Amino acid sequence: MTELAIIFPLLIVFFLAAAEFSNILMTALRVSNLSREIANAGFRDCAALTGTNADTCLQNISQKVMDGAKLLIKDFDDHGTLITTIYAQQAGQSALVLISRVTIGSGSFSSRYNTGNVNSSIVANNGTIVVGEAVINYTPLTAIKNFLELLSLPANIYEVTIF
Repeated sequence: MTELAIIFPLLIVFFLAAAEFSNILMTALRVSNLSREIANAGFRDCAALTGTNADTCLQNISQKVMDGAKLLIKDFDDHGTLITTIYAQQAGQSALVLISRVTIGSGSFSSRYNTGNVNSSIVANNGTIVVGEAVINYTPLTAIKNFLELLSLPANIYEVTIF
C-alpha cells in the first residue's frame, strides 16, 4: 500500500504529461497541414490574380480553410490566425512585390514575412509565390499546466509554407 501511495501520483503525472505531449504534437501537425492547405489553395486559385480580385480570392479561400480549421482544432477561431500572402516578381526587377495579403482569425499575430525577407531567388522568370502561415496560441489540455510550464511548452505553434 505504501509503495502504491508513493508511485500512484507519479503515474498520474506521467499519464497527464503524455496526454499533453501528444496533444501538442497533434496540434502542431494540424497547424502544419493548415499552412500547407492555405498556401496550396492560394497558389492554385489566386496566384494569377491582382488587386481586388486577388484580395477577394484569398479572402474566400482563407474563410473556407478557417471553417475546416474550426473542426480540426478546438478554439482555432478564438486563438488562431491564418495569413496568406501573394508575392510576384515584376518584369525587370529582382525584388519581390507584395500583391495581396489576407489575415483571418482572432489571434493577434502578424506575418513574419515581407518583401525584404522572402528570398527572391526562389522565383524565376517573373514568377509568383504564395506564403501560407498558420499560428495558434497553444492552450494546455490537462490540469498539470503549471508543472508543464517548467518544461517550457511553446506559447504559440507556428508553421509557414511557401508555394
